[in-house]
Amino acid sequence: MYVGIVGAGISGLLAGLNLSRIALVDIYERAKDVGARKHCTGIVSLEAISRIKARKFIESCFNELVFFIGNVEVRFYSSKYFACRISREAHEKYLANELRSSGCNLKLRSYVLSVENIGKKYCIKYLSNGVLNKRCYDYVIIAEGYPNKLSNSLGFRPKIEVFRGLQYRLYLLKALPKELLGKLMIHYGLLGTSDFSWVVPLNRREVLVGLISSLDGYVAIKLLDIITNRFMKVLGTSYTCKELIGGIALRGYCREFCIGNSFSIGDANAMVKSLSCGGLYPISIAVEALTRVITKKDYELANKLIRYLRSNYLVYRIISNYLVPLCRSLHRKVVIELKIDSSMFDNYFLILRKHLPVLGMIHLRRRP
Repeated sequence: MYVGIVGAGISGLLAGLNLSRIALVDIYERAKDVGARKHCTGIVSLEAISRIKARKFIESCFNELVFFIGNVEVRFYSSKYFACRISREAHEKYLANELRSSGCNLKLRSYVLSVENIGKKYCIKYLSNGVLNKRCYDYVIIAEGYPNKLSNSLGFRPKIEVFRGLQYRLYLLKALPKELLGKLMIHYGLLGTSDFSWVVPLNRREVLVGLISSLDGYVAIKLLDIITNRFMKVLGTSYTCKELIGGIALRGYCREFCIGNSFSIGDANAMVKSLSCGGLYPISIAVEALTRVITKKDYELANKLIRYLRSNYLVYRIISNYLVPLCRSLHRKVVIELKIDSSMFDNYFLILRKHLPVLGMIHLRRRP
């Protein structure tokens, strides 16, 4: 069995590593190396860390997640760590080395022009060193990221909303209070109802401050500067230097997991948690589902993933369209504290959906 994978990001690397046990795998990547691109936060659940083989790349751990939505504060906490930050760059380099050891053919500097379905085969046309090449496969997996041109050409039509993601890595002059370590902070509905920012302490001297926004680049950077300065003012400190990274952030869900023997995974098929714009957990599920479909024709996990992503997107829309305006209208601060099991981090959106409608009752009771 021959499998062709387009894209050597986290989705393509994990898919290739899983399938290398049962198939001959080629991975096409237009860049000259893997793991070179810097990513945003890299926050992932303990379950996903186990799935993507990233335990040795953990840099910091968290047992508290706080949502600030207008005048409402929702605090999730646990007696154990439920999420960690990993080094995405080091992790992807490790996966690439594991792939090479497993016999996979990692074709760097190979630009895929098209993927065509010819009978029962899929033909990949690509440029390598200025030469046009063509090769056919039994299965093809599109992990190209966004824009998802090749995925669309095969008929995949995910629901996608595109935002801008920006993040500073700050080096502080004054050490953070110990009580802030282990705490993830998310501020929802800054300007528009869909915007949000985050503060992620890495250690007592380093912190990540980021923003997801529909604003243009320059305006978004100015907003991130304002958020950063406010945070520094609250802490009573400043920073010596800052490192800015940015890129595209997605929200949405996939409608199809596979079409024939073609698959689309990762950002190419909107496999993201819409509340946080994170993709590592859905990708970890998608790679396992992919293997089940190819080896056993078992679609149960794939269908479960699609339902999960749709539900996550629905909660995001409810919060953006209803709860953010409602929470802004409250005249007093409301604090909700919810203790969760350490295994529930990837499903906190379901807990939000269950508990936040009580805010509507609070709002009605306080109306004059």
